[in-house]
This record gives sequence, structure tokens and C-alpha cells, in this order.
Amino acid sequence: VFFLVMELLDGDDLAAILRRRGAFRTADACEAIRQASLGLQCVAEAGLVHRDLKPSNLFLTKAGVVKVLDLG
Repeated sequence: VFFLVMELLDGDDLAAILRRRGAFRTADACEAIRQASLGLQCVAEAGLVHRDLKPSNLFLTKAGVVKVLDLG
């Protein structure tokens, strides 16, 4: 039996947040980029390439953690 397991995330993607609230404060934008970069480093170390990085593929949880989505 094969099955797929995914993490249930509580929050929203950065594109939706930007549409609702407008631009991030500089410090918040830098933190989101820092976290996304750490996630992409793990992806690269696994020998993968994200080929479609954009705000709608970055998810900000209510706890303030950025998750990289849609690795295809």
C-alpha cells in the first residue's frame, strides 16, 4: 500500500499576505528570505532544484515559519 503524507500548515502563502496587507516591513521581508534560503539550501544539498520560486510558493505559518512549497 502506497500513501502520501503531507504536513498540515496553518497560515497563508506570501502572495496572499502581500495582497491583503501590502509590502512587508524590511525586517520581516529579510527574515522570510533568510528562512526560505535555508530551506532552499536543504533542497540543493539533496540534489534538487526548485525551478519556480515565487511568493505563492512560500508559506508563512502562524508561528512565523516560512515553508518552501511546490517542489514539483
